[in-house]
Amino acid sequence: MTSPLTRLRRRLTLWYVGIFALILLAFGAVTYEIVVHQVDRALDRSLMATVDATAALIEEADSGAEPTPVPVVTPGRRVWVLNQDLTETGYSSTPAEPWVLDAARRAFAHGTARAGGETPQDRIFRLRARAVTLPDGRRIAVLAAAVLVEIEDQYPSVILGFALAGLASLGLVALGGWRLARRSLDPVDRAMSEMRRFMADAAHELRTPLAVLRGHADVALQKDRDGTEYREVLDDVSREAARMGDIVERMLLLARAEAGDWPTARESLFLDDVVLDVGNAGRALGGSRGVRIEVGDLDEAPVRGDPALLRQLLMAFVDNAVKFSPDGGTVRLSLVRQGDMCVATVEDEGPGIPDEARPHVFERFYRADAARPRQQGAGLGLAIAEWIAELHGGSVALGTRDGGGTRAAVTLPLELGQS
Repeated sequence: MTSPLTRLRRRLTLWYVGIFALILLAFGAVTYEIVVHQVDRALDRSLMATVDATAALIEEADSGAEPTPVPVVTPGRRVWVLNQDLTETGYSSTPAEPWVLDAARRAFAHGTARAGGETPQDRIFRLRARAVTLPDGRRIAVLAAAVLVEIEDQYPSVILGFALAGLASLGLVALGGWRLARRSLDPVDRAMSEMRRFMADAAHELRTPLAVLRGHADVALQKDRDGTEYREVLDDVSREAARMGDIVERMLLLARAEAGDWPTARESLFLDDVVLDVGNAGRALGGSRGVRIEVGDLDEAPVRGDPALLRQLLMAFVDNAVKFSPDGGTVRLSLVRQGDMCVATVEDEGPGIPDEARPHVFERFYRADAARPRQQGAGLGLAIAEWIAELHGGSVALGTRDGGGTRAAVTLPLELGQS
């Protein structure tokens, strides 16, 4: 079954080819008319040159003592020289037909004449004529004509040339249109693939807490229970509902972020204050497992951005560091200035990130389960963190800490002039 995008590519390609074909036809028609006009003008000039050359030859011969008329022969042309009473002079190359005599009459009447059309024998012709007064006072009409076989032979070659060029151009346009359609629709294809994957991953992530909720409800309804048992079941239901709510909230955040619909505050603040606040919050997270939160180097770092989002960005890395640190481990925060940038780092003593997982850690719903045995959550925190950093003109990176563990680095531009 053909996919909708493939059908759309075909329609776009046909549209490109159709539009180009119309343009090509219009261009060909205009060019053909121009060529025909230029050929006609060149033929008229050639015929008139034949008339003038014949008249000069006759004038020269007539000035002699005893002129002897000799038929004028010009390759590709027919020449007639007629007296004013339309009789032959002896210079004509062929007998004058009625359409020649008619042109001669008009030449005597107006000085010059031109004619074109079909002869009674259905032969297309073009004719130019001029009335000439000889040295002895006689008037003659000199006419030159071309039967347009030679012109008709040229037009098909012109048409054939245009047709071949047009077909070649249409072939190239079809190929280019298909490539252009593919290139223009590739982002849509990728976006649809991402959307399908996002929906599939979201359904997968929500399926587990939904199954747990249903399981708790089914167990609770199997028999009558006392208040304490129902309270325990409701506690489990509340935890799973909260997890589902967190997943949905993060999904909505990413969706609104991609749509550019997330309101952000832009205010001057000091990132070192945010790091201290995040460190205090991290101590509460790690207290139950004895994970210590230490704050090391802390340079003053004025930045401009949304305080809540920047806190969420750093908190995502601290939360991961606490979650994957061994019991009694240490998470270290620091903030240093580097030129016109500042770099906030979060280091833990956990198992680190496998090399094969590093290219995917910022993908939605990705979780390196083999390296993160106690990992919980939907795998959206780092994707959101990356978006927040990019929103503030910065970047995030995950690497290996010296001595083992993970090192997360957030690089943000300083607000110059505020330090």
